[in-house]
Amino acid sequence: MTYFSFFIKYRRILAFSVLLAFFSSFGQTFLLSFYIPEFTVAFGLTEGQVGLMYGIATVLSALLLPWTGSRIDTTPLPGYTLTVTFALAVAALVVAVAPHWIFLFIAMVALRHLGQGLCGHIAMTTSGRSFVENRGKAVAIAGTGFPLGEMLLPTLIALSITAIGWRLSWGLSAGVIVLILAPASWWLIRSSRLREDALTAHESGRSQEKSGTWRTRDLLTDFRFYLILFALVPLGFFSTGFIFYQAIIADTRDWGSHVFPTAFAAFAVTRALTALWAGPWIDRLSAIRLLPAHMLFLLVSAGFLVFFHSEWSAYVYLVLLGMSMGAGQSVGMAVWAEVYGVENLGAIRSVASMVGVLSTALAPLLFGVLLDLGISVQAILNATLALIVALTAFSFFAASMLLRARQRPRRVAKERS
Repeated sequence: MTYFSFFIKYRRILAFSVLLAFFSSFGQTFLLSFYIPEFTVAFGLTEGQVGLMYGIATVLSALLLPWTGSRIDTTPLPGYTLTVTFALAVAALVVAVAPHWIFLFIAMVALRHLGQGLCGHIAMTTSGRSFVENRGKAVAIAGTGFPLGEMLLPTLIALSITAIGWRLSWGLSAGVIVLILAPASWWLIRSSRLREDALTAHESGRSQEKSGTWRTRDLLTDFRFYLILFALVPLGFFSTGFIFYQAIIADTRDWGSHVFPTAFAAFAVTRALTALWAGPWIDRLSAIRLLPAHMLFLLVSAGFLVFFHSEWSAYVYLVLLGMSMGAGQSVGMAVWAEVYGVENLGAIRSVASMVGVLSTALAPLLFGVLLDLGISVQAILNATLALIVALTAFSFFAASMLLRARQRPRRVAKERS
């Protein structure tokens, strides 16, 4: 089935997933970073204090994910989504009227948790659990909502801040969430074909777990969970560190101020295209076999960042980083469903997301500490490249072990028959 025919057949549930992924931008780092100068002036904070506030908010939002994210397995999806969207609108409104930095901090926790956390969680969990034979295509299409936000919203946010000020900009964002996201997501999910035709049958051998309940404590004692986790988490950690300190990297390379804005647009485009490219390959080969793909892209991207200092290398580095994140988002969602099934996919993914979000909070902190200790940017990047080499090798090992674990039950079943 082609992407076009697949999207036409399941257009409402796929559009729902793209919409939620797009609106997750209201809790993403790239969007919130536009307001940091405004926050420092309005609340009398330094950039370091805003950064600390952001880091703590990210940690708190991550710790809530296993509890709130698992509710998607037991709560009707329309009601669950509507609750999240209205809460996100309230968080945006609190930022708009915040009289003190404490209110800003509370709102930041909510934005990180509801936006980056739960909106993205709803998008990817819904697309991952609703399809079997075309799961790779589904999560790839859903994932395009993230780079769409990265491409469209920075310009719109910058214009709105200039035209109406940062507070009214957040008020406008709250209105858009209430007037567009809430009714559109409700209508799409209420009227969609929630599950692929083949899902009512056995999952054609693609999922190792046909049934059964995976509790958090069961998950934490399963070695496969850690294999997948340590193959996926490094991408979020390193990409956040690179992007968060992109201005410092550019300054050490004497790159012009125009480089990263234009290169970031190329990053967003290639992220979307690679996610779509990965979808059919997941359906054909399985997500487990493609598990090392994103680390290979990340390795080459980091290599360009370390060894080449000309302006053109910034574009190559960010294009390759976009390819890494595109492959990672598609493979990362599909692999959990392949290994553990879809019955408790929300709970499983929420635990994994918690670890992933915590890693994105740790990266800026660790990189910042190293810079404060006087370690050069080049030395940090050299060490980072060495770690990525080791973790890329681990991703191949993890894929091999997961394939062996998947084949073992089949061999046992054959012997018993």
